[in-house]
Amino acid sequence: MLTVLYRAENDPRNNTQWLCKCDCGNEYITRGAALRNGDTKSCGCMTAEWIRQAQTKHGMTNPDHPEYRFYIRTRPLLRKYGITPDEYKEMLKEQQDKCKICERDFDGEVNVPHVDHCHSSGKVRGLICRTCNTGLGNFEDRTDWLKKAVEYLETSHAL
Repeated sequence: MLTVLYRAENDPRNNTQWLCKCDCGNEYITRGAALRNGDTKSCGCMTAEWIRQAQTKHGMTNPDHPEYRFYIRTRPLLRKYGITPDEYKEMLKEQQDKCKICERDFDGEVNVPHVDHCHSSGKVRGLICRTCNTGLGNFEDRTDWLKKAVEYLETSHAL
């Protein structure tokens, strides 16, 4: 997208620079090495276009759109837990948009699903609310502690 017009003054590190005209009409000074190796292809206008195309590809041109927010929230799941956004949606559907432990509804704003996983194996167990996730975390996945807590609650009387 760049057409070289003429050689510009070298930069402070003595790199050769060129004044170019971009297809969009902007003039842009860039290093010769960046032109040769293809690092610089436009004045920067292509980056905005690539972002627009990527968002449009996923149907997300508006950051306030619910699908866009869902995409942003779920894209780290594959790297972090090995599940895709579609698998996440399927888990929500199977759990009827409820916490797997307390069965409170996920509202998508305050009570959002957290991916619960085994800390030793990494295996995903389900989607749970923040309260249940915090509780399990505090008990460090120790079922013996959880059983003692249940026993304590069942046998203790308020003073």
